[in-house]
Amino acid sequence: MLWAQIQQGLGVLGTIIQENIVGTRVVRAFASEEFESQKFRRQAGIIYEQEITANNLLAANSPLMSFSLLLAMAGILWYAADKW
Repeated sequence: MLWAQIQQGLGVLGTIIQENIVGTRVVRAFASEEFESQKFRRQAGIIYEQEITANNLLAANSPLMSFSLLLAMAGILWYAADKW
């Protein structure tokens, strides 16, 4: 779910960039550079926070999953050694 939100946020960020590149003359004509810049920074900040959260989850989950895999392998080896 979190990765989907990050992808959705990147899509929004890409749309903001595309609109600003295509509408550069309009943005300059109405002197809205600061508004558009803040809109970009706000979306980039949201994505940054989501990425930090996702990486923290990954950092906590990865060792746990590795440990459970090693525990399962140890159980299989112990069971197999007991049968010989």
